[in-house]
Amino acid sequence: MFGGSLASCSSKSSDAQPGTDAAATCVPGGGTAAFATPPDDLSCFGVVELKNGVISPLNGGVVYELNTPLFSDYATKLRTVWLPTGTSAKWADDGKVLEFPIGTVITKSFGFPDDARKPAPKVKWVETRVLVRADTGWVAYPYVWNDAQTKATLQIVGGLFPIDYVHTTGETLHLSYLVPNALQCRKCHETAGGMGLIGPKTRNLNRTHHYDDGDDNQLARWTKLGILTGAPSASAWPKLPAWDDATTGTVPERARAFLDVNCAHCHSEDGGARTTGLVLRYDETDPHKTGSCKNPVAAGKATGGLLFDVVPGKPDESIMIYRLSSTEAGVMMPELGRSVVHKESLDLIRQWVTGLPGTCDSPPPSSDAGPG
Repeated sequence: MFGGSLASCSSKSSDAQPGTDAAATCVPGGGTAAFATPPDDLSCFGVVELKNGVISPLNGGVVYELNTPLFSDYATKLRTVWLPTGTSAKWADDGKVLEFPIGTVITKSFGFPDDARKPAPKVKWVETRVLVRADTGWVAYPYVWNDAQTKATLQIVGGLFPIDYVHTTGETLHLSYLVPNALQCRKCHETAGGMGLIGPKTRNLNRTHHYDDGDDNQLARWTKLGILTGAPSASAWPKLPAWDDATTGTVPERARAFLDVNCAHCHSEDGGARTTGLVLRYDETDPHKTGSCKNPVAAGKATGGLLFDVVPGKPDESIMIYRLSSTEAGVMMPELGRSVVHKESLDLIRQWVTGLPGTCDSPPPSSDAGPG
C-alpha cells in the first residue's frame, strides 16, 4: 500500500503535542500542521534513508525522475514523493504542477560522485531538501548530511560547501555548493499564491523509470498506485523533451525545455521576474516575449553593454548568453543554484539562438519555430 501516517517528532519537548509550537511535527496522521517548528533530524519524517551510500524511500514513498531537471552544479539527485494513505495527486493541465494533497512530502537529495567518469561512482550526499504540503501551503526545509553519511540535520540558515568534483571530461571543478536558506528557497519557488513546486509537471514526469519490478511510465505507475487521479488516455499526455537527448526533440525544443525548467519559475507571468517581460515557459510562442529583439528592463553590468535579451543568429550579442556564461554575482542567471557555468546546456542554447530567424533591424517573425 502506498502512503500511511508518519509519526510526529519533537525537537523541544517529549511531551509536546503535534501541531503546537513546541512540537517539531513531521506528518501527523495525515498531516495538516503548519510545521512552525520543523524537526532537527531528517529521519523524523520517515520518508527516506541513507544506507551504504544509497538513498532510498521509506513507508511507501516513490522515487521519480524528470525529463529535464534543474541544473545544480552537476549534482547527482534523487527525488521521492510520499502521500498520506487514501489521498492522491490530481492531474494538471500541460505546463502546470500536479495538485498534491495536504500532507504530501517531497524530498530532493543532492550529492556528488567521487569521479563522474566511473560507471558506478561513490556518491557523497550533501543535503536533502524536504517540501511539505501543509494546510497553509508548501513549506521547505534543508537538511545537511554529516561526513559519516549517517545523519542529516536541519540547517535553516543554509550555507556554502566546497566541493571538488571530477567531471565526465576528467576536469576537476571546484564548486561552492549552495544549501539555500528559507528566503532563498522562496525566491525560486515563489508564485502568486505563495510557495510552489517547479519540477513535477505532467509533461516533465512523462517518462520511463526503472522500478524494482521492471520499467514503467511514471504517470502510468502513479495511476496504478492510486496516487494520481484524473489522467486522460496516454495518447493525450504531454511530454517535455530531455534537454540532453537529441532523440527527444529538436535543438529549439530542447533548449526551450531547459529554459522552462531552469528559468521559467521566475520568468513567467506570476514568477519573481514577471516585471522583466521575459517569459521562458516552454509553451510561450511570442518570440519577443522569449527574448528576440527585446530590450532589457534595466541597464547596468548585468546587460554586458548589450542591447537585446536575444539577438537572432548572434549569441555573442545576446544578454541571455552573456548572463548564462557568467558566475559573477549580479550578472549570472539563474541567480541561485550554481557556482559554475553549465557548459553543455550553454552550448545548446547558443545553437538555438544561432538558428533563430530574422534580425533586430526588422520586426521578428511571428514564430521562433520553437516548441509551439
